[in-house]
Amino acid sequence: MQVDERRKELSKYRDEKAKENLKASKLLLENELYLESINRSYYGMA
Repeated sequence: MQVDERRKELSKYRDEKAKENLKASKLLLENELYLESINRSYYGMA
């Protein structure tokens, strides 16, 4: 696998994880778990 392909795969993986973290953050917020929601939001944006 070439460097560009690895970068694309890593970028795709990070994007998917960010979306998962933001989805989890929303669920935590809806359940009034505010600190946990902030934590997940942080990792969703990182």
